[in-house]
Amino acid sequence: MPPRTIAGGAELGAAIRTRREELDMSIEDAAQRAGIGSETWRRYETGSNLRKDKVRAVCRALRWSVLPGTSSTEPDDDDLGEDWNEYDPKKDGLYVAGLELNFGLDAAKTFAWGSDVVLDHIKGDLEELGRQPRGTHLGELGHSWLDGALPEQWRVRYDYDFVFRLKATIDQIRRTAPAAESVMMPRLAQTVGEGVVVRLILEQGDVFADMYGADTDGWPDWYDAIVEPDWIIDLMYDGRYMSEDGPWAFENWFDPTIPLPDLHDYVTPEMVEKAFGLAAVSDGDETTSN
Repeated sequence: MPPRTIAGGAELGAAIRTRREELDMSIEDAAQRAGIGSETWRRYETGSNLRKDKVRAVCRALRWSVLPGTSSTEPDDDDLGEDWNEYDPKKDGLYVAGLELNFGLDAAKTFAWGSDVVLDHIKGDLEELGRQPRGTHLGELGHSWLDGALPEQWRVRYDYDFVFRLKATIDQIRRTAPAAESVMMPRLAQTVGEGVVVRLILEQGDVFADMYGADTDGWPDWYDAIVEPDWIIDLMYDGRYMSEDGPWAFENWFDPTIPLPDLHDYVTPEMVEKAFGLAAVSDGDETTSN
C-alpha cells in the first residue's frame, strides 16, 4: 500500500478503545465521525497499524489533539512529499506506460496510487455490507465512502453484489492495465462499470497527489483519453436521469456485450435520446450530446 503507516500495537489499541468508551461512543459512531469503516476502526482497537492519512480523522473523532505516542495529528509534510517522490508504481506492478508517455510520471503514479486507495475503500464497504441483512444498500450504512462517490440515481441498488462487482472490476483493471506497454493510450474502460471505476481511481489518486504537492490538475484529460466516450459517465455524475430501458442502463453496467462506444463509433441520436432524453448532435464520425 503506498500510504505510510504508524505502528499500532496493544497499547495504542487499548488507548483508542478506552477513549472511545470514555466518550460513550459505539465503534460505529466513532468510525462514522472519523469517516472510515467500522471494521477498520475495530482493527485499530486490536492493535493494527494506522495509515498516516487517517490519523487526523481518528484524533478528531476522539477529541485528541495528538495521537498518543506521537507529536502531531497528521503526517509530516516532508514525509508526505517523500512518499510521493519515492513511490515507484513499477514495483507494485501497477505502472501504465501509456499514462507516463502521454501525461507524465505523476499521471502513472496517480493511477497506481488511486487504484490502491479505492480498492481499500471498497473492501471496507464490503466488510460493512457483509455484516448486514441481505439486500442492504450503501445508503443504509452508518458510513460509506462509496455512497457519496457513485452516481446518485441508483443509490438504493448499491448492495453487496454490486460492490463486489466493483471490487472484481478494479482487480481486473489492475491486472490488465499494466500489460498495455504501448506509446498509445490504453483504453481502460469498455463498459459503464469500468468507466465508473476508472473515474473513482483518478479522482482519489488526484486527492493524494495534490496533498503531496504534485500537479495533477489535468486528470480529466487523462480520463477522457482512457475512457471513450467519457460524456456518458459525465452525464450520470451530473445528475442527468438515465432511462431504465436505455442501452447503458444500470443492469448493463458490467455487460461486455453492451460496451461504451469506441471513439469512432457512431452513436445515433435515438440511442442518446433513449438513454438520457437528450438530443444528439453529430460531428463527423463522433456524436456528442446537448
